[in-house]
Amino acid sequence: MKVPCLAFLLLVASAGAVAPARSPGLSPQAGPAAATAIPAAELADIRAYMAASGTAARVRQAMRTGIDAVAPFMQRELPPGAYQKRLLALFTQTIIRRAQPVMTRIIVAVIAQHFSDSEIRRLTAFYRTPLGRKVVALRPAMASEMIAQVQTIAARLGRQSMLDVLKDHPHLAKQLKQAAWAARQAAAH
Repeated sequence: MKVPCLAFLLLVASAGAVAPARSPGLSPQAGPAAATAIPAAELADIRAYMAASGTAARVRQAMRTGIDAVAPFMQRELPPGAYQKRLLALFTQTIIRRAQPVMTRIIVAVIAQHFSDSEIRRLTAFYRTPLGRKVVALRPAMASEMIAQVQTIAARLGRQSMLDVLKDHPHLAKQLKQAAWAARQAAAH
């Protein structure tokens, strides 16, 4: 396997070994019983907050986005065959089934670490208001809009920065030109 696929598989394999700092009694390796380290009422409040704030949905979407992003790399690394589509679909189902409870435990632990139960209940109440629901509804579109604008600006700044570096360092510009010519020659043969 090549590096992208191997790196992803190593990341997946090690995901259970990563624990948030100072989590109150929850570790990602722990089973469902570990949630009892947080009082049941507080755990219920945190889960209500996660639902009301859209956190649970964002976790599911982030997992799906991550898997979708790496799937083409995995498909290219697998030997060709009719089995690929089914294998990748089963892999996706399996990793989501395994990762979602781990991610949820991590998020619950981090929320419990940073907010009191009273604060969690107040946040949940806010997200259940019309304004809170508007925040949840607009968050994905706003994030996409911000990311698109940042990417556009970053691309322009990146291009201009490279032109500036090549202008300030003509020896590197010459080496770049020579390397590009050599690569075209090698591709032509």
